[in-house]
Amino acid sequence: MESSSGVASLSVFFPVFALMFSSFVVADESASTSTTTATAQSAQDKTQSGQDKTQSVQDKTKSPLRKMLNMPDALTIGASASITSSKGQTDYDSRTYVLEASWTTTKNIISTYNQIQRSETGPQVLSDKKSSDNFWQYNFSERYYLLAGYRYSTDEIQLVDREHEVFLAPGFYPYRSKTCRLSTAAGAVYLSQDYSQTAILAGEDAHEESWRYGAYEAFDCALMGGALSLSQSVIYSQNKEDSDDYRYRSMIGAAVPMAYGLSVSISYNVSYDNQPKFGVDKKQADLTSALSYKF
Repeated sequence: MESSSGVASLSVFFPVFALMFSSFVVADESASTSTTTATAQSAQDKTQSGQDKTQSVQDKTKSPLRKMLNMPDALTIGASASITSSKGQTDYDSRTYVLEASWTTTKNIISTYNQIQRSETGPQVLSDKKSSDNFWQYNFSERYYLLAGYRYSTDEIQLVDREHEVFLAPGFYPYRSKTCRLSTAAGAVYLSQDYSQTAILAGEDAHEESWRYGAYEAFDCALMGGALSLSQSVIYSQNKEDSDDYRYRSMIGAAVPMAYGLSVSISYNVSYDNQPKFGVDKKQADLTSALSYKF
């Protein structure tokens, strides 16, 4: 009888013990799940908070004119005034004014960059350059695109009345993300130059034109949520009839947005011509500090 009573006691004890233990397990799992959910929610809240702060910073740096004029997101217009320090055959400081605009969609990027650079010392004009760079880029895919461009420039001081440069090049992105982009392209360039009467009297032809090989490379990157923008580019061309006749233009710069469309920037530009014509610098380096407004 005692033995059967002990067995009966155990048969009652174990189910009760298991039931009690299972309630602790369920409670522990519930607490663990609640902790995990709370942690995930906290992480989401922090991410959303960071995004809200970034959006707030971006909103503050945007021009109120965009909203007032109800401008489409694809359109950007900008103007800047700057001081340029140039080094070449003659060293001088000049005032530079820029008007630019761009239209950006998923497939097309259309841009124009127009510049006037002028410097005087009393009655003497040291620099009087005007240029217009215009680009059209068509994106076939995330990696491949077609780039076309037209550049017009004139410089009465360097005795080049007019210069026209047209190029067409297929290209691709070796690297592309939401904030940074590396672009490369290679194709054909047509160059046409008209010289002033002074250059003609010095022995230059009145007009020259050539077909050339062309290459293009550019890198731009927005860092720290757009608080700093870096950019760099090189445009190179070589006469297909004369490998010693080549030229390039390069630029590297940085810009810092301030508030309501205003930004400050600094850039270093180099222009090089291996076979310069009469009155043209073989190499010229420009250091430009600018105050810009974009809307």
